[in-house]
Amino acid sequence: ICVFLILACVSMQSSGQFIVKPAPVEVTPFNPAQTHFHNLHHKSGDDILHRLTAGNHDVYLLVFYHPNEGHQHLGSANRHLVDKLESDFLYKNDIKDLYYATVDVSNPTYDNLLRELEIDVDELVYNPALFVMEHGNGFIMTGPRAVSEMKMNLNELLNNRDQ
Repeated sequence: ICVFLILACVSMQSSGQFIVKPAPVEVTPFNPAQTHFHNLHHKSGDDILHRLTAGNHDVYLLVFYHPNEGHQHLGSANRHLVDKLESDFLYKNDIKDLYYATVDVSNPTYDNLLRELEIDVDELVYNPALFVMEHGNGFIMTGPRAVSEMKMNLNELLNNRDQ
């Protein structure tokens, strides 16, 4: 089976010659300013903890991962979770007060955050985890359904916020 994509317009002049002109192609480059989330900039867990405890109604979405480079399955699971989260949610959402960050749990500057959120670092050697929080209420999800579970939990958080 052969598939051809025509990217040119062909017209015949009165002389019988064919003129080939490139077809107009409109390419919309990715524009991060059009996304509906903010990158949560941080240098330590305390930076994130400060934002989480500020008492606002922002939504925080964090990916906790262990970069165990020697374990091929874990590297694949980490990439898969982030890719799925970005394609299935982050670039499609319409929450204007959403802050997103990834956290490397092997960095000791995040130990206090992990302790406060009761994240089990030993479990992250097997699978990354998603954390979603709004106004002090949050959920932790792991496993192959983490993104879909996060969406359901986020809907619950947003419904409670609107009441």
